[in-house]
Amino acid sequence: MKKRILCTVVAAVTTMALFAGCTGTSSSSSAASSDKAASSSEATTDATTEATTEAYTGTVYNAYIGLQTADWSFRDAWNNPSTGIDGSEGLDFSKIHKSTDGVWSDLPGDLTDTEIKGDGTYTVKAENLEFEDTAFETQDYMNLIFVSTDVPYSEAITISDVVLKVNGSNVTLSDVGFKIPDDSDYISINIQNNWDEEIKTIGYYSTPVKSVEVTFTISGITE
Repeated sequence: MKKRILCTVVAAVTTMALFAGCTGTSSSSSAASSDKAASSSEATTDATTEATTEAYTGTVYNAYIGLQTADWSFRDAWNNPSTGIDGSEGLDFSKIHKSTDGVWSDLPGDLTDTEIKGDGTYTVKAENLEFEDTAFETQDYMNLIFVSTDVPYSEAITISDVVLKVNGSNVTLSDVGFKIPDDSDYISINIQNNWDEEIKTIGYYSTPVKSVEVTFTISGITE
């Protein structure tokens, strides 16, 4: 059941998709084209998904780890018009990016996305991250931690059992748990957002951030 609309505009070159959300295990989703899925990224597909994939004949969707630091080092949502898969900036979506004085650079990091083949539990993650010193100079937490997917938006879709790990340790989520946008064509799971008081503050994690992992369960997918 949707409880509220959250709208967050992320500044600078890393303009994020608008975040408006339902909380907890709220339902949502959205439709994805096979073209987007095919050209998605070079990030490795998580082979350890717990979803049942044997003889799966339904639509295959994708989930992508997303994050942003205070110095605007980031991996945006896959459908971001500027910095997503087919973004106008022409960036490699399998990389962490940063723009300094209008010049783009790639930062070290291994991104593991996953295919979604029906209802199940899935994990996406970013490992071996090496942010610059400026990433945590002004704050000791991330601007954004989220998962973007190309699953069709539907109130029949439910997200639950969201687990966040930073630097290998479990992190307590905010009081509302997480938020799911209901103003987008595609489902996102917003876990930390520096511009939303309800999910700005989550449990302690150490910095600098070297790895981020999100596990979630999705149900209600129509094959």
